Amino acid sequence: KWWTVFILNSLICIITMSRKAIIYLLAPIFFGLLFSGNNVTQRIRNGIKILVGIGLIYYALMRIPFLYEYVGRGIQNALNYMIFGTGDASAAGRNTRITYGVMMFKQRPWLGYGAMNYNYLFSNFASYTQMIIADNNYIDIAVNYGIIGLCLYYLLYVVYILKDIAKGKRRTFIESFPFALLLTLLVADYGVSAYLYMHSQTFLMLSTLMIHQATEKS
Repeated sequence: KWWTVFILNSLICIITMSRKAIIYLLAPIFFGLLFSGNNVTQRIRNGIKILVGIGLIYYALMRIPFLYEYVGRGIQNALNYMIFGTGDASAAGRNTRITYGVMMFKQRPWLGYGAMNYNYLFSNFASYTQMIIADNNYIDIAVNYGIIGLCLYYLLYVVYILKDIAKGKRRTFIESFPFALLLTLLVADYGVSAYLYMHSQTFLMLSTLMIHQATEKS
């Protein structure tokens, strides 16, 4: 049943041509495997499996024409932009929004400009584009609410990561999954203004609730 759902979700992610969708799909699995196991040996073995899995997925995306056309080309362009500074308009646009956000943040670092004002400021700066959110949760919150707002927002992550670590060693993939989901949200926040979207907040609620239940039982 789970493999059927995973395959269907994978196909949907490929059709959307969204790199973020791939991250949301695969990162919880990779993190879940990495942090599951009774001892260090099992976790190292899981880490090797993850590296092999990433290698196989990357090879498939680059070598299978259908996958390359829908997903692989976008990943290749993004890597080219990060390494050489050329090749991906989406990455270039996000870099522009992040650079602008850092500049505005430095002018009002503590309290920011107020809710949703990044959108207003950037729309005046770059009136040629309809993408007026930072598309980066850290930048969006830092500009709108400053350091204080950023710390308050991510305090929940810190508290529940520490609670999960404090409960002791985890053994199964299912027991590791809430922690893996929380880490995935932290990683994915680099590419999405998560505080604006209900689905991101739903995943945050589910991961923290599951960690809370696990720590209460232990």
